[in-house]
This record gives sequence, C-alpha cells and structure tokens, in this order.
Amino acid sequence: MKTFGTLFMLLVALPGLLVSCYFPPYREELSLAVPVTEKMEGVTHVGPLNRGPWDFEGRDIVFYPSKDALQNSASDIVRGFIVATDERSARLMFVDHNGDEYYIGPDNTFPIENSDDREFVFRASTLEDGSDDGVENLGIIAFDNDTLMREYIVFDQWFTWPPPSTDLNSGFLALGAGFFPDDTGQNWFYTLRVNLATGLYTEEEYNADTAAPGGWLRGPLFLPGLPEDMTNCHYSLRPAPISPTNRAYLSVYDPVRRRYRNFSWDDALQLQILADMDRRIDLVLSNGWLFSREGNSGYVYDGEGELLNSFLMGGLNLVYELFDGSVYRAVFTIPVWAPVRIDGDYWEDRLFFLVYWIPTEQLADL
Repeated sequence: MKTFGTLFMLLVALPGLLVSCYFPPYREELSLAVPVTEKMEGVTHVGPLNRGPWDFEGRDIVFYPSKDALQNSASDIVRGFIVATDERSARLMFVDHNGDEYYIGPDNTFPIENSDDREFVFRASTLEDGSDDGVENLGIIAFDNDTLMREYIVFDQWFTWPPPSTDLNSGFLALGAGFFPDDTGQNWFYTLRVNLATGLYTEEEYNADTAAPGGWLRGPLFLPGLPEDMTNCHYSLRPAPISPTNRAYLSVYDPVRRRYRNFSWDDALQLQILADMDRRIDLVLSNGWLFSREGNSGYVYDGEGELLNSFLMGGLNLVYELFDGSVYRAVFTIPVWAPVRIDGDYWEDRLFFLVYWIPTEQLADL
C-alpha cells in the first residue's frame, strides 16, 4: 500500500501535479481535515478518476473502499464504491482499475428521499469475502418514511439486476438497522422491528452477503419508555460475545427539542436513557464507543453516552471499522478535486479519494 504524510503533501504528490510551485486552492473541507489527518495513518490514494465535477454537482460524495483490498492487497490498487447522494437519489458507482489507471465503471441511480438529514434514509457498507480478487459488493439498508418501504439490497460491482434483496418489513414495521464489524470476515446487520398490533419489538440479524435473514435475535420485547413516534430513528447493536451481552442503541429525533434522544438496553431489557448525549448515534464501534457526526465535527462517546472527544472532520467520512488481524481500525475517506494534465497544456479537475485509518482505541486522542 502507498502511505503518505500530511494531506497537503499527498496533494502535491498526486499524479499529474508534479509541479514544484503547485499549491492547492483553499477548500474548507480539506483545511479543516488537515489537523486530524496528521494524527492518522495515510493508507493510499485512489484516482484520478475519469469523471469531472459535472457528474457530481449538488451531491455529497462518500467513497467506501473494498475491505478485502485494504486487508489483503499486496499491490497499491484499492477498488471500491462511490455513494453520491442528493435530495432524491443516491448515485452508486464502482471504482475499478485496468492495470494502468483508475476509472469509474458501471453505475446505478438508486431512488431515496434524502431531503431531511434527521431521517434515517440509508446505511451502506462494502462487504468482504476474504479474497483479494473476488467480486466486490456493496450492501445498502434503505428506508423510505413516505411509503414505509424498508429493504436491504446487495449490489455487485456490475450492478446486475435484480440484485439480491429482502423486504425488511415482512409483517413487522422495521424501524432502524445498522452494520457492525466482524473479525471473522462475516458480514451482518441488525434491525429493530415493531408489531404495530401489539406494540412489541423484535431484533433480528441478517446475512449482509446474501440479503437472507440470519435469524431471530431477541423478542418479542416489551420496552416501556421508548417514544411513540419513532419514524426518524437510528438503531445499532453491539452483539455478544463482544459485549459480553447483546447491547442495543437507539437514537430517536425529538422534534420539540430539535435534538436526538438516545436509549440503550441489553439482554436484561433494562432501558437506559443516555441523558448526556443528544446527537444521533451514527456508528457503534467495536470497543463499545459511540460515534456521531454533526456538521464539520465528529464526536466520540463511551457506551454510557459520556463525551470522550470531539474533533474537526471537514470533508472526512468515517465509513466503517476494519479488523486487520490484530486490532480494529476506523477507516476514513475524503474526496479531493485536483487539476490533472489532460493533453498538452490543458488541465482539468479530476476526483481523487484519500484513505486513512487509525486504531479505534485512538479515536479518543484525535
């Protein structure tokens, strides 16, 4: 893998930018990220890609590197998926390499209602199969609060249709769901569901590779104290034996307070309110910490909702955790636009992605 120092030094060294006087233009999303990336390990850069800014206008761009490539690759090539969202859709693209250069291959536009960032719209993660040259897959959990459509879809790198998928409602209304990292190479996600007739909850696990139900986890559960309106909720689970008991977390948006209320419970089903935490839980980490993203900043909490650390992220995105054989690492990516010489003196902005990671335990020190 290529490694690098500061974000600025990498920008200067990107292919096509080998000009000693080049200085990247000021961009807030990059400048805010510099102090924190200096404390991380730069893993690699991906690009330049064969698409210009016009393909991404008005969209938020997140790159999900192949987990297999980051874990196993002896080369510098890291493939993966781009998820570029606007208010009405997610444009999914596969980043490939032909031996000479990176390029965006097949893509697919996936309709989602994404106009309200308080709502749980989707979660995505690349899936690992343990092989360096296997088929790459992207799993997306999608929720539509207007039509009450809840589904999980697996897209492969060619976006074949129809992809493996499953309806998460299937008799019960699915309220929320989230991925959790696994050190065995297995891919799972967990969902909270409610029986509207009885008001009882169930928690289920699903095999993220095949979109097939993995089985019942807990339920039916009686959880008094949860809000009645849980349309805008994010659910995550830290499964046993990591916990060492299954521990669930739920973030529910409170329209009166205009903040999130956070709840937790374990196998004893004793509902705990995380009174000091009013941001949405975006990721439950392998060590039991909780991660939230709000604006340009990231926030790390312990499992009880006590703030451990906050840091500026700018354009960085924490995309997932990865087990590298010894420790869990938090993987971050950031999109970068930089001019590339196309022909002669003709330059044009092209998209790169920078990939960083840091041991999860060090997030509290950023």
